[in-house]
Amino acid sequence: MSSRSNIILALSAAVAAGGCGDISNPSRSNFYDWRLVVGIDSLTFHWPEDHTVRVWVQDTLSMPANTQAGIDTWKRQFLYQEFDAVLVPDSATADVLVGVTIPPAAARAIRLGSMAPECTGDTTFPPLVGSTIVLPFHIRVVPRTLDPEGPATQACLRLTVTHELGHAMGLFKHSPNPNDLMAPDPVSGPTARDRNTVQQLYHFEADLTASR
Repeated sequence: MSSRSNIILALSAAVAAGGCGDISNPSRSNFYDWRLVVGIDSLTFHWPEDHTVRVWVQDTLSMPANTQAGIDTWKRQFLYQEFDAVLVPDSATADVLVGVTIPPAAARAIRLGSMAPECTGDTTFPPLVGSTIVLPFHIRVVPRTLDPEGPATQACLRLTVTHELGHAMGLFKHSPNPNDLMAPDPVSGPTARDRNTVQQLYHFEADLTASR
């Protein structure tokens, strides 16, 4: 996939079938599909409202601050504090791990066609055992310029980790609209569509649960 972000699916077992049940979801239109498709099943995952997601971040290139900004961005999209997350110092206890890969200088090249070419990223989906996601999610960001501390790269890293956090929140699919934060190659956001979608997601019954 030629995109800023890929969700890498590592499925260790077949997933039990399940439907999405609407439980008092906000009245919103203009949203996109978020569900994980496994075989013939379309599955929904979101963090329980009473669970504070624990996020560990590699301490380099201002990534803790960039990740905190991403968390704050997503929290602002909710009406009733349906989602919360905090940075934690111990990777062994984290639900989401955010790491940085700095390629050799020779490999740091601007990607033609990218709207924010200074970096890239991906999210690795945890294995599934039945209907249980075996944590953690793994997020990786990769600076692609010779100036990873520069303001353009920092802005790209912040945008990218915010996009990848969206995947770890349950927005498994990319938006088909290039203006959205959850587009494959985002340039800004979140938009009203991103906000409407994540609000819909967090008011649908989840088919998948998470466990360590």
